[in-house]
Amino acid sequence: MQIMRRPFASLAPTRSRPQTVIEKIVQKYAVGLQPLQTVHQGDYVSIQPEHVMTHDNTAVVMGKFRSINAAKFKNPRQAVFTLDHDVQNRSEKNLSKYTSIAAFAKEHGIDFYPAGRGIGHQILIEEGYAFPNVMTVASDSHSNMYGGIGCLGTPIVRTDAAAIWAAGRTWWQVPPVVKVELLNTLPAGVTGKDVIISLCGLFNQDQVLNAAIEFSGEEGLKGLSVDERLTVANMTTEWGALVGLFPADKVTTDWLSARAKKLSRWQPSGDHPRLNHQRIQDLIDNPIRADPKARYAKHLTLDLATVSPHVSGPNSVKVASPLSELQEKRVAIHKAYLVSCVNSRASDLRAAAKVLQGRKVAPGVEFYVAAASSEVQREVEESGDWGILVNAGAKVLPAGCGPCIGLGAGLLRDGEVGISATNRNYKGRMGSPNSQAYLASPAIVAASAVKGFICGPDALDSSSQRSSSTAITPKITITDTSLESDASVTDLLEPIPGFHSKLSGEILFLDADNLNTDGIYPGKYTYQDDVTPERMAQVVMENYDPQFSEIARE
Repeated sequence: MQIMRRPFASLAPTRSRPQTVIEKIVQKYAVGLQPLQTVHQGDYVSIQPEHVMTHDNTAVVMGKFRSINAAKFKNPRQAVFTLDHDVQNRSEKNLSKYTSIAAFAKEHGIDFYPAGRGIGHQILIEEGYAFPNVMTVASDSHSNMYGGIGCLGTPIVRTDAAAIWAAGRTWWQVPPVVKVELLNTLPAGVTGKDVIISLCGLFNQDQVLNAAIEFSGEEGLKGLSVDERLTVANMTTEWGALVGLFPADKVTTDWLSARAKKLSRWQPSGDHPRLNHQRIQDLIDNPIRADPKARYAKHLTLDLATVSPHVSGPNSVKVASPLSELQEKRVAIHKAYLVSCVNSRASDLRAAAKVLQGRKVAPGVEFYVAAASSEVQREVEESGDWGILVNAGAKVLPAGCGPCIGLGAGLLRDGEVGISATNRNYKGRMGSPNSQAYLASPAIVAASAVKGFICGPDALDSSSQRSSSTAITPKITITDTSLESDASVTDLLEPIPGFHSKLSGEILFLDADNLNTDGIYPGKYTYQDDVTPERMAQVVMENYDPQFSEIARE
């Protein structure tokens, strides 16, 4: 294996060619560029993002921050702390960690949202840290969600977060940009969750792996609400992408205007510092659009008119089945979940409440519900939808990640089957590696909780005929438009000084393609800050193979 490098954009020859929306946004946040230098796919750039969010992992980032002898933040307004992952854990140890994070935030003047306020990604949307045409990063893989409102959101590692705290910047390589065109409009009863589950299942050969996605299609986009866009963008992470960007169009600005109006009633000054009408008007007056001849690595299309309700799994987002097929199999469930950053907004909870109105959760089924934020919960409490869920038998959890990350109450046990409106159903993610997890929309999850097997709302209506209908195969296309090699860049490829030009050694072969992060290192351990290297060696790959540590030792 040869270790090579590409030049930083600031060192590459000056180029002038059309840009995608993603390239233009990165251009805004790239620092140290030469005059007239334009940013393109493949370039390494130094970025200075608008905001950087950390959550429970703030404690680990604090340690890294101190390890580089940093004493203060380059820009305290850049950072945001949100406590959301292990909020059910009331142990002295966890509470002490939360207290230390709060004190650190106060010391440095950082915006801080305590446990119970909600999931960090939702807070960044509600509070305007994620805003159209800006770049906001987070030390969490579901930062892609910000793309639902036209914000370039992408994940960074904890070391990069510490670097941004200290220096205001970090490095980033601009990924290949893929255009995903959504044609026509969704049929009645089909949701944004069905769209992204279908995309993950239809394009399941790594077509967008490590890419940045730009969604397009005027008619298709017009029919998707902001909440649905957030759902789709969120799960572009599971699809394999690093960005899932929707355009900032009229749907976006209408949502922002309504949100700003609502927030202005709560602000003493009348204007929210980030979500205000002046900033929205500036967005409308200065749109960012792809240049007519912008180059994309691939062009994918999905005809929304051919999409039907779909279910993902078991234990893989690459397996997607039409609801009608699974419903006929009557797959029994033990647990149902309406939690997480992908599908626990007010519209999601209302959709589930509509299904559960006047009904009860089936005997033997546990149905767990948590709002994406305290504000969301307050809204559905006032509308009466929260009460419908509780009266139907839902078990309420605090606003936070909980079972989605494998923490707290309600985890899947050996042999159990669960259906969830979350974003990940990886083996062992939500509990035992010997359980099975499916993903679906809130309405399907609610209906399944009532019937005790995977089904849609139509199964609750004995007069409905739709549940027995055959699903149409979604229509898709894919065009590979890979960029030709740029000779000016290729000529500069060379081994990185100080590194050997070749690596050699013994390889332990893992017979699995694209092993997910939970297979490599279970998510529940990432929020235990005191795990020793010895313990890490014991649990690494345990969801892939419980005997891995012994085999590797041999």
